[in-house]
Amino acid sequence: MQKSYKKLMLLTLLLIGLGSNVVMGTEIDSFTQRYSDIKDSLEIVDKITNELLQRGVLAANQLPLHKRTQQGLYDSVVSTVGGEYWGKVETAVENSPLVDKRHITRKESIYGDMSFRQMYPLYLVNLGSIVRMGEQIVGTDKFGHFFAQGYNAFYSAYVDAYGIAAAIKYSTDTEEGIYGLKSMGVYSYSDISANLLGMLFWKNLLEGGTYNDGFVEPYVALQDGEFVLVREFHWQEYLSILLDEGNNCNFYYDDPSYRGNIQKRIVALEKANPGKRFQCPIDIDGCHAFQSSELASKIDPDFLKYMLSPECMTTPMQFSY
Repeated sequence: MQKSYKKLMLLTLLLIGLGSNVVMGTEIDSFTQRYSDIKDSLEIVDKITNELLQRGVLAANQLPLHKRTQQGLYDSVVSTVGGEYWGKVETAVENSPLVDKRHITRKESIYGDMSFRQMYPLYLVNLGSIVRMGEQIVGTDKFGHFFAQGYNAFYSAYVDAYGIAAAIKYSTDTEEGIYGLKSMGVYSYSDISANLLGMLFWKNLLEGGTYNDGFVEPYVALQDGEFVLVREFHWQEYLSILLDEGNNCNFYYDDPSYRGNIQKRIVALEKANPGKRFQCPIDIDGCHAFQSSELASKIDPDFLKYMLSPECMTTPMQFSY
């Protein structure tokens, strides 16, 4: 057993023992149950998100006047929608009886043939849920990535002023590390997409804010010394195949048995469901359509290439991390 593996496993066990949610919902299965009749929860998740955003804005208005600043707003809002490990929106969606979700056990999932050595966290915690958001199947972990890791990416790139490259490095490093390859053996382009789309949300949170770039209209304005939520948040502005791991394909640990175990489950799903595609990308036409979509046109090509998997690109690009 390699030292790095031992260290990661010990860290995971320690965090679980301390009651941390660091590994909760860090992996999902976007394949096995995607064709089940999952009701669209877009409006419900919008409502949950806006309620938590409003709490953050109200909390900012409770700050002393000298702290009622742009950074004061960020601190207040991230405390109500984000989270150090498991995001507040993610938790609220998981706990809401109004959101139609699909849970699956490790044994029943595409990871059912993975050994403890290959994917030990899933022997210790549950997989995250999937929900339907309009036309997309999205893992609940993406809400955490959007607001929590998205804030970290935003802070590094813009508040600390290290630039977009820093946000990309943060996102790729975390996917190569404990949130991805080093613990689960999974590198998720959808997680990176959620991080960087979340970064764009934070950039445009405040009307007239320092970092506005017009990606979306601001959500909050400062009026007569108080912050006001001036427009509702809508996930539809950020939704696309980028957040769907069934189309924005994962990269798996470079080991034939690792990929083989997952592929064996995918093949079994196709045999058990004639006429339904489970190979990623599932919606090939959707991948092609995304290339010319409004959302794609608004994302800087310099970091879109880190968000979209080669399998989902019309013309695969060469990556250099």
